[in-house]
Amino acid sequence: MKLKYFFIIVFCIISLLANSQNSEENSAEYFIERAMSHIQNSQLNLAYRDISEAIKLDPENSKYFYYRAFVLMNLNFTDEAINDINMAIKLDDKVADYYNLKFSLHSIKKEYVIAEVCVLKSIELNPDDYNAYMNLGDMYFQIGAYDAFCNCYKNAISYIPEESEEIRKEVQSKYVKYCNSDQIAYYYIRSLAEFNNKDYDKSLDFLDLGLKLSPGSPVLHNIKASVLLAKKEYHYAASEFEKCIKSNNLIPEEIIKFYSIPVSGEEARNMADSYTAQSYLGISIVKLHNKDYTNALTYINNALDIAGRMDSFSGIEYLYIVKSLIYMGNGDLKTADTELSKALRANPDNYINILNIAALELLSSCNYEKNSLCFEYLESLKSIRIIFPDMQLIEGKQTRIKEAATLCDKVLEKKPENPYTFMIKAKIAQLLNEPESIEYVQKAKEYGIETAFEELKIKN
Repeated sequence: MKLKYFFIIVFCIISLLANSQNSEENSAEYFIERAMSHIQNSQLNLAYRDISEAIKLDPENSKYFYYRAFVLMNLNFTDEAINDINMAIKLDDKVADYYNLKFSLHSIKKEYVIAEVCVLKSIELNPDDYNAYMNLGDMYFQIGAYDAFCNCYKNAISYIPEESEEIRKEVQSKYVKYCNSDQIAYYYIRSLAEFNNKDYDKSLDFLDLGLKLSPGSPVLHNIKASVLLAKKEYHYAASEFEKCIKSNNLIPEEIIKFYSIPVSGEEARNMADSYTAQSYLGISIVKLHNKDYTNALTYINNALDIAGRMDSFSGIEYLYIVKSLIYMGNGDLKTADTELSKALRANPDNYINILNIAALELLSSCNYEKNSLCFEYLESLKSIRIIFPDMQLIEGKQTRIKEAATLCDKVLEKKPENPYTFMIKAKIAQLLNEPESIEYVQKAKEYGIETAFEELKIKN
C-alpha cells in the first residue's frame, strides 16, 4: 500500500517543482519545495527536517502534516505518522487523500476496523476513486472477507476510466479468478478462510464443491487433509494427503492459478515440493497416532528428503520434532533427543520444540509402560502432542523434572494460553504431589484439551 502513495506524493512533487516560483528563502514554501526535492532523491530524513521547519512557520497548513506523515510512514515511524495525519484531518477533514493515507497506516498496524472506516470516508468524499475501492478490496482479501472484496473490486471496475485499460484488465482478471464460482481459486481461498476461522465443516463444504469442479486438485486435497486432521479424522486425512502426493506433478500449475501474486515456474515447483513434504508429514502424524512407528518413520524421512533438496523449507524443525516423537513412542529416547537437537539448531525459538524437550525430560525421569504412550494432533499447536500415561517418578529425578517445568515457564512467557504447556506442568506437579496440578490441568482444558482431567485421572 505504501507504493501507491509514493506515486501520489511524487506526482505532487513534480507539480510543486513545476510551479515553483523560487519561494523566498526560509519561508514555509521554501522548506516544502526543498523537502520535495529530498523525497525525489530518497533523502527522507532531510525531507522530514525541512517539512518540520515548514510546520513551525505555518502550523495551520494541513498539507504539511500530510507530507510529513507520508515521510514518517516510509521511515517506519507508523505511530508518529498517524499522529501527523490525524492533525492534517483535524485541520481539514474534507480531503480524501488524507483518509487514504490514514487507511494505509492503520492497515500496516493491522488495525483493520479503523482502516475500513478511513477508506469509507475517502469514498464518501470522492465516490469515483477506483483506487480507494481497490485498497479496501485488497484489505478485505487480506483478512479473508472475500465477498466484501468482490463487491469492492466490482465497484472499482465500474469507475476505472477508459484510458486505464491495462489496470481494468488486471482488476477484472483478479475479480474473475476469486469471485466467479466456476473458478477453482474461488473455493481455494474460501476454504482456507473458513479453516483459519476454525469453521471446519464450512471449509469442507467449499472443498467438496471445488473438488467437484476439479476432482484431481492436489492443492484442494492437501487443504482437505489438513482440515480433517484438525477434526482428528485421521484415516480420512491420510487418504487426502495420499491423493496430494500422487498428483504432485499438477501442483505447480495449480499454484500459478490460485495465488494472488505472480509466481515463477521455479517458485511454483519449490512450493509444490513443500506441499508434498507437508503431505508426507501429515501421513507420518497419522501413523504416529496409530502407533505404526515403522511407517511413520518412513513417511517423515520422505518429507525430510524433499525438504533437504530444497533451497529453503519453512518449518523444517517440525519434521525433526515429529521424528523425535516417533522415537519416543518406540522407546528410543536417546535418538529422540538427537532429533530434538536438530530441531533446536534449525529454529532455536520454536516453542513446540522446547515443550517436547521438556516432555522428553519428563519421560526420561519416569518409569512407564512403553506401549502406553499415545499421541494426539492438536491444531492449536499445528503439531502432535504426547498423551502421558501412568508414570512413576524415578528416585532422585525430582530436580530434572523441575528443570522441565522451568522450560514450560519460559514458553508461557511468550505463549500464555498454550494448553500443552499446562498439560506438561500438570503432569510434573502431579508426580511431585503438588496441589497446583489441578490449577494447571484446568488451564489445559480451558485452552483446548477437553480430556485433560481424564488423561491425568484427576476428578473435575
